[in-house]
Amino acid sequence: MYRVVLGSGRVALSVYSPIERTLGANAFVRALDEVLGPEALRIKRGEHSFANPAQLEKLLRDAGFGTLEVHTVVQTIVFPSVLDYVRCQLLATPMTVLLKNETDPERQAIISSVAAKAASLSTPSMLDGGKFTFPQEAYVAVARPSD
Repeated sequence: MYRVVLGSGRVALSVYSPIERTLGANAFVRALDEVLGPEALRIKRGEHSFANPAQLEKLLRDAGFGTLEVHTVVQTIVFPSVLDYVRCQLLATPMTVLLKNETDPERQAIISSVAAKAASLSTPSMLDGGKFTFPQEAYVAVARPSD
């Protein structure tokens, strides 16, 4: 990014905090671990690889960015249901590779199993009204090259 940003341009990026700070995603990976085995959760855990905002700041400074701001942002995520969240994760993200060799009925059975397990690992407030609601924490950075 540093190499291609022009003049007074800037870059903005967002990365997730540790998965344990995003309760819905954490319930999901724990469910994946139980239903599909420990290798399955690596993809989702990889999305949550920054331990703290200082890691992101250091990465940007080491790349040559001199002016930067990093903020911790928490947004509430709401899905119509746990099943919809799991379906989205397993059918519309890089996690689709986990089900690529399965037939459609097998995929649906796995999705249902993961959703049921994720629901059992969620708090009542996350499941209120049949929805799947949880806070998601991310580190958001805006950076400009050094002058």
